[in-house]
Amino acid sequence: MLLVEEAEEEDVVMMLRLPGWNTARTKGRILRTAGTLRAILTITGVLATPQAVRAEQIVSTDAAPACSAEADKAGMRMLGTLVETVPPCRHQSPEVTDRAGQPVGLELWRGKVVLVNLWATWCQPCLKEMPSLMTLQRTLGGDRFQVVAISQDLGGARQVDPYLARNSLTGLDILLDPKGNAGRAFHAPGLPVSILLDPQGRQIARLTGEADWTNPAITARLKALIAATGPQ
Repeated sequence: MLLVEEAEEEDVVMMLRLPGWNTARTKGRILRTAGTLRAILTITGVLATPQAVRAEQIVSTDAAPACSAEADKAGMRMLGTLVETVPPCRHQSPEVTDRAGQPVGLELWRGKVVLVNLWATWCQPCLKEMPSLMTLQRTLGGDRFQVVAISQDLGGARQVDPYLARNSLTGLDILLDPKGNAGRAFHAPGLPVSILLDPQGRQIARLTGEADWTNPAITARLKALIAATGPQ
């Protein structure tokens, strides 16, 4: 998973808030990188090249601990892989806002299967996968499924709105998380990270890193997971 080659100072500060980054050793090395995040990738063991999603990578985890940071971060070893969470587990609902600054909870989509995508404007892999997320929403979105993209930018709407307009990104429910609450709640080791929640708000699958959400194998697996939640 790539985070980005370079980031603004405020985005480096945001990353220090994410689980696993906030250590004295990591902070010291980050601050000595003069704006580049290559050292961060080295310190944490994040791969320096993105991995494409392959059909044969779709796997199931039969004995995943319930929503522990260790289990969630295990996806770092399987970048671009959709990993089921068995049994389903529950995260604390993060405090986020809509683009107007009003508080919103993920409970708003309760009753649907929700793909929560954590992203940021400075994250190149995030931008790369956004078009396929838009296609996924058009293809599967409706009464039973919704894509919700939560920005981790410190600047909130000031950063996000121009970015969305400039890149013609439409059709997704966009939320703002300038305090990094979602990153902590979902144990995000970096960006992007996608969490699939069932209609009760429990994690049923997870994908760390970027993905092509138009991949037929992923689409078929998502349809199966949605169907498995039963009629709503």
